[in-house]
Amino acid sequence: LYATDKIEDKITGNMVPFKLNYPQRKLLKIFEDLRTSGAAIRVVILKARQWGGSTLTQLYIKWIQDYRRDGWNAIVLAQQKNTAKKIKAMYRKALENQPGWTVGCPGSRSTLTVASFENFDSVRGSNFHCAHYSEVAYWKKTPEHDPEGVISSISGGIRNQEDNLEVFESTGKGNSGFFYDKCQLAMNPDNNDAYSFIFIPCY
Repeated sequence: LYATDKIEDKITGNMVPFKLNYPQRKLLKIFEDLRTSGAAIRVVILKARQWGGSTLTQLYIKWIQDYRRDGWNAIVLAQQKNTAKKIKAMYRKALENQPGWTVGCPGSRSTLTVASFENFDSVRGSNFHCAHYSEVAYWKKTPEHDPEGVISSISGGIRNQEDNLEVFESTGKGNSGFFYDKCQLAMNPDNNDAYSFIFIPCY
Protein backbone atom coordinates (compact mmCIF):
# COMPACT_ATOMS: atom_id res chain seq x y z
CA LEU A 1 0.00 0.00 0.00
CA TYR A 2 2.87 2.39 0.74
CA ALA A 3 4.30 1.85 -2.74
CA THR A 4 1.03 2.03 -4.68
CA ASP A 5 -1.46 4.25 -2.84
CA LYS A 6 -1.48 7.85 -1.70
CA ILE A 7 -3.77 9.65 0.73
CA GLU A 8 -4.35 13.32 1.48
CA ASP A 9 -2.24 14.66 4.33
CA LYS A 10 -4.61 16.32 6.82
CA ILE A 11 -2.18 19.16 7.61
CA THR A 12 -0.71 20.09 4.23
CA GLY A 13 -3.40 18.78 1.89
CA ASN A 14 -0.71 17.11 -0.23
CA MET A 15 -1.05 13.55 -1.52
CA VAL A 16 1.47 11.41 0.37
CA PRO A 17 2.31 7.67 0.38
CA PHE A 18 -0.01 5.67 2.63
CA LYS A 19 2.25 4.85 5.56
CA LEU A 20 0.44 2.74 8.12
CA ASN A 21 0.32 3.87 11.75
CA TYR A 22 0.33 1.50 14.73
CA PRO A 23 -3.43 0.75 14.96
CA GLN A 24 -3.60 0.35 11.18
CA ARG A 25 -0.82 -2.25 11.37
CA LYS A 26 -2.76 -4.12 14.07
CA LEU A 27 -5.85 -4.17 11.86
CA LEU A 28 -3.87 -5.17 8.77
CA LYS A 29 -2.46 -8.17 10.65
CA ILE A 30 -6.01 -9.39 11.36
CA PHE A 31 -6.94 -8.92 7.69
CA GLU A 32 -3.89 -10.83 6.48
CA ASP A 33 -4.14 -13.62 9.06
CA LEU A 34 -7.69 -14.30 7.91
CA ARG A 35 -6.92 -13.97 4.20
CA THR A 36 -3.91 -16.27 4.27
CA SER A 37 -5.90 -18.89 6.20
CA GLY A 38 -8.24 -19.12 3.22
CA ALA A 39 -11.25 -17.74 5.11
CA ALA A 40 -13.34 -14.69 4.36
CA ILE A 41 -12.18 -11.55 6.17
CA ARG A 42 -14.91 -10.72 8.67
CA VAL A 43 -14.04 -8.10 11.29
CA VAL A 44 -15.89 -5.88 13.77
CA ILE A 45 -14.01 -2.66 14.65
CA LEU A 46 -14.97 -0.66 17.74
CA LYS A 47 -12.93 2.49 17.40
CA ALA A 48 -11.98 5.99 18.33
CA ARG A 49 -12.08 8.56 15.55
CA GLN A 50 -9.35 9.81 13.23
CA TRP A 51 -6.85 6.93 13.18
CA GLY A 52 -7.59 5.76 9.64
CA GLY A 53 -9.56 2.55 10.06
CA SER A 54 -11.94 3.40 7.22
CA THR A 55 -9.03 4.44 5.02
CA LEU A 56 -7.15 1.19 5.57
CA THR A 57 -10.28 -0.90 5.04
CA GLN A 58 -11.06 0.82 1.75
CA LEU A 59 -7.51 0.70 0.41
CA TYR A 60 -7.22 -2.95 1.41
CA ILE A 61 -10.33 -3.67 -0.65
CA LYS A 62 -8.73 -1.69 -3.48
CA TRP A 63 -5.57 -3.82 -3.14
CA ILE A 64 -7.64 -7.01 -3.51
CA GLN A 65 -9.29 -5.55 -6.60
CA ASP A 66 -6.00 -4.29 -8.07
CA TYR A 67 -3.78 -7.31 -7.53
CA ARG A 68 -5.76 -10.40 -6.61
CA ARG A 69 -9.22 -10.53 -8.17
CA ASP A 70 -10.96 -9.32 -11.30
CA GLY A 71 -14.66 -8.50 -11.22
CA TRP A 72 -14.49 -8.31 -7.41
CA ASN A 73 -17.29 -5.89 -6.59
CA ALA A 74 -17.42 -3.93 -3.33
CA ILE A 75 -19.89 -1.73 -1.49
CA VAL A 76 -19.44 0.99 1.11
CA LEU A 77 -22.58 1.52 3.15
CA ALA A 78 -22.63 4.43 5.60
CA GLN A 79 -25.35 5.96 7.76
CA GLN A 80 -25.48 9.23 5.84
CA LYS A 81 -24.83 10.12 2.23
CA ASN A 82 -22.11 12.68 3.09
CA THR A 83 -20.10 10.06 5.02
CA ALA A 84 -20.34 7.67 2.07
CA LYS A 85 -19.25 10.47 -0.28
CA LYS A 86 -16.16 11.20 1.84
CA ILE A 87 -15.08 7.56 1.63
CA LYS A 88 -15.69 7.54 -2.11
CA ALA A 89 -13.65 10.75 -2.52
CA MET A 90 -10.70 9.18 -0.68
CA TYR A 91 -10.92 6.12 -2.94
CA ARG A 92 -11.13 8.30 -6.07
CA LYS A 93 -8.07 10.34 -5.06
CA ALA A 94 -6.12 7.13 -4.50
CA LEU A 95 -7.07 5.96 -8.02
CA GLU A 96 -6.15 9.30 -9.59
CA ASN A 97 -2.71 9.24 -7.96
CA GLN A 98 -1.98 5.57 -8.61
CA PRO A 99 1.42 4.94 -10.27
CA GLY A 100 1.25 4.16 -13.97
CA TRP A 101 2.91 0.76 -13.57
CA THR A 102 -0.08 -0.49 -11.54
CA VAL A 103 -2.69 0.38 -14.18
CA GLY A 104 -4.21 -2.60 -15.97
CA CYS A 105 -3.87 -4.98 -13.04
CA PRO A 106 -6.46 -7.75 -12.52
CA GLY A 107 -9.14 -5.53 -10.97
CA SER A 108 -10.04 -3.60 -14.10
CA ARG A 109 -13.58 -5.06 -14.09
CA SER A 110 -14.10 -4.54 -10.35
CA THR A 111 -16.54 -1.91 -9.13
CA LEU A 112 -17.08 0.15 -5.98
CA THR A 113 -20.64 1.07 -5.05
CA VAL A 114 -21.21 3.76 -2.44
CA ALA A 115 -24.60 4.11 -0.76
CA SER A 116 -26.18 5.32 2.44
CA PHE A 117 -28.18 3.17 4.84
CA GLU A 118 -31.06 5.60 4.37
CA ASN A 119 -31.01 5.04 0.59
CA PHE A 120 -30.17 1.35 0.49
CA ASP A 121 -32.99 0.38 -1.89
CA SER A 122 -30.99 1.78 -4.81
CA VAL A 123 -28.50 -1.10 -4.58
CA ARG A 124 -30.76 -3.89 -3.35
CA GLY A 125 -30.21 -7.14 -5.24
CA SER A 126 -26.64 -6.34 -6.35
CA ASN A 127 -23.86 -8.91 -5.98
CA PHE A 128 -20.84 -8.01 -3.85
CA HIS A 129 -17.66 -9.75 -2.68
CA CYS A 130 -16.58 -7.04 -0.23
CA ALA A 131 -18.65 -4.87 2.10
CA HIS A 132 -17.54 -2.00 4.31
CA TYR A 133 -20.26 -0.91 6.74
CA SER A 134 -19.36 2.48 8.26
CA GLU A 135 -20.50 3.98 11.61
CA VAL A 136 -22.97 1.13 12.08
CA ALA A 137 -23.87 2.13 15.66
CA TYR A 138 -25.59 5.22 14.25
CA TRP A 139 -27.80 3.38 11.78
CA LYS A 140 -31.33 4.20 12.97
CA LYS A 141 -34.02 1.56 12.77
CA THR A 142 -37.10 2.88 11.00
CA PRO A 143 -40.29 1.30 9.62
CA GLU A 144 -38.61 1.39 6.18
CA HIS A 145 -35.10 0.23 7.14
CA ASP A 146 -33.79 -2.17 9.74
CA PRO A 147 -29.97 -2.47 10.11
CA GLU A 148 -30.09 -6.24 10.49
CA GLY A 149 -32.31 -6.69 7.46
CA VAL A 150 -30.24 -4.37 5.26
CA ILE A 151 -26.97 -6.07 6.20
CA SER A 152 -28.43 -9.56 5.80
CA SER A 153 -29.41 -8.77 2.21
CA ILE A 154 -25.74 -8.02 1.44
CA SER A 155 -24.02 -10.42 3.80
CA GLY A 156 -26.02 -13.41 2.59
CA GLY A 157 -24.26 -13.24 -0.77
CA ILE A 158 -20.69 -12.98 0.60
CA ARG A 159 -19.35 -16.52 0.81
CA ASN A 160 -16.81 -17.74 3.34
CA GLN A 161 -13.91 -17.81 0.92
CA GLU A 162 -10.53 -16.16 0.48
CA ASP A 163 -10.56 -12.50 -0.62
CA ASN A 164 -14.18 -11.95 0.38
CA LEU A 165 -14.46 -9.26 3.04
CA GLU A 166 -16.98 -7.80 5.47
CA VAL A 167 -16.01 -5.05 7.90
CA PHE A 168 -18.29 -3.41 10.45
CA GLU A 169 -16.73 -0.27 11.92
CA SER A 170 -18.09 2.35 14.24
CA THR A 171 -17.47 4.49 17.25
CA GLY A 172 -19.56 3.31 20.17
CA LYS A 173 -23.03 4.54 21.07
CA GLY A 174 -24.45 3.09 24.26
CA ASN A 175 -24.94 -0.47 25.44
CA SER A 176 -27.77 -1.58 23.17
CA GLY A 177 -28.59 -1.87 19.50
CA PHE A 178 -27.39 -3.85 16.50
CA PHE A 179 -23.73 -2.80 16.62
CA TYR A 180 -23.48 -3.33 20.38
CA ASP A 181 -24.82 -6.87 19.96
CA LYS A 182 -22.41 -7.47 17.06
CA CYS A 183 -19.47 -6.44 19.25
CA GLN A 184 -20.60 -8.66 22.11
CA LEU A 185 -20.85 -11.69 19.84
CA ALA A 186 -17.46 -11.06 18.22
CA MET A 187 -15.77 -10.58 21.64
CA ASN A 188 -17.22 -13.73 23.16
CA PRO A 189 -14.85 -16.69 22.63
CA ASP A 190 -17.58 -19.17 23.57
CA ASN A 191 -19.83 -18.49 20.59
CA ASN A 192 -19.41 -19.54 16.97
CA ASP A 193 -19.71 -16.04 15.51
CA ALA A 194 -17.51 -15.82 12.42
CA TYR A 195 -16.28 -12.27 13.07
CA SER A 196 -12.97 -11.19 14.59
CA PHE A 197 -13.01 -8.20 16.94
CA ILE A 198 -10.62 -5.29 17.45
CA PHE A 199 -10.95 -2.30 19.78
CA ILE A 200 -8.93 0.82 18.98
CA PRO A 201 -9.10 3.30 21.92
CA CYS A 202 -8.40 7.03 21.64
CA TYR A 203 -4.87 6.62 23.03
